[in-house]
Amino acid sequence: MERPRKDASLGLPKRVTLKSGTFYYIHAPDAAGKQRWESLGTDLAVAKEKADDYNGKTQARGTMG
Repeated sequence: MERPRKDASLGLPKRVTLKSGTFYYIHAPDAAGKQRWESLGTDLAVAKEKADDYNGKTQARGTMG
């Protein structure tokens, strides 16, 4: 079970975090177990839009076809 966010007031999507005034998307671990942090910028609306693209149901990560 996932733990609740420390501060839910921003309503950030899954895998998005705020660090030093910049929003980051934390990608799922790769085959080597490393996570990649991608900067989404400082604008909340843009960060949410980009995160929704990554978290979208149309993407099937790790599948063929």
